[in-house]
Amino acid sequence: MLEPGSAQFAITYYVTERRPGSLVLLNQTRSGSAGSDIAVFDPRTGKPLKFDYLSGDELTNAGTPGRFDPAEHYIRAHLPRPVPDGGEGRVKILKTYKDERAYFVEGEDIIFKRSLGIARNAIVLPKGYRLVTSNVAGQVFTIPDGRLKISFEHAHGYAADVTIRARNRPRFSLDRFNQSDRSTSARCCTISATPGRYGSPENFSCSPPVTARRLRSPQAPPTSLSRTSTARGR
Repeated sequence: MLEPGSAQFAITYYVTERRPGSLVLLNQTRSGSAGSDIAVFDPRTGKPLKFDYLSGDELTNAGTPGRFDPAEHYIRAHLPRPVPDGGEGRVKILKTYKDERAYFVEGEDIIFKRSLGIARNAIVLPKGYRLVTSNVAGQVFTIPDGRLKISFEHAHGYAADVTIRARNRPRFSLDRFNQSDRSTSARCCTISATPGRYGSPENFSCSPPVTARRLRSPQAPPTSLSRTSTARGR
């Protein structure tokens, strides 16, 4: 998620083409979103790949197989090699979307609300923002630059409607503890809750991760030695 109020979020994802002999891969820009800053790479080598950003009308006029919405736009990535029988062609796509309906400010919170159809997803909050609520179960990680990443897996065949709410607030500090009592920062917490009426999750909340500290085992109290009276003969 980019700067709050910009309605922009950067996307990194992998797309697969399985039609034998294919030399191109098509990826549609979602309706209602404006795409920019597009780049395509070969995930095997990391090298950039040639691509075109065309409307559905342009693809149809070029004789591209398939049915395309004339008003929508598509990335046409050129694969580095034909898709083999029983194999696949894979590309890594980077792009930025702008969509006021999906990413917006509400009071002191930012909201990310979007349906995500792939199995594994991760959402990175803007720097300084902490998770308030999430309607999907997941894990929250602190990435090296200090931002929070919410990672979750969607095993169903339909798109998951995701709603993330975050707020800009200071991180909890443990400066009152001695440096010698500290260990590394906690890197992950898990979002979980009781399922809803129909077995699907209703709402999940997760407190912001805090700096963990090493708890020193308290010293054992000194052993109490009982005194045994010895009868002395006279």
